[in-house]
Amino acid sequence: MSEIKTWQQRCMEHHQNGQMVSEGMLRARMFEEIEELRARVAVLEVALRHYAEDEYNGHNTNGSCARAALEAKT
Repeated sequence: MSEIKTWQQRCMEHHQNGQMVSEGMLRARMFEEIEELRARVAVLEVALRHYAEDEYNGHNTNGSCARAALEAKT
């Protein structure tokens, strides 16, 4: 996942590249990034849930189930 830039950083980056980018375009991209972050959080929640279930059931997997979930989703 890439670094999430601030609004100011985005504006300056586009300005320096000589691109004309509207506020609407920036907002659209930010909404895309928000959805990417939500998807990543969902993956991590699944991995954590698997890990917690394994630990609860007495399986000392050292996080192998959580790692498998993360690898499958990323």
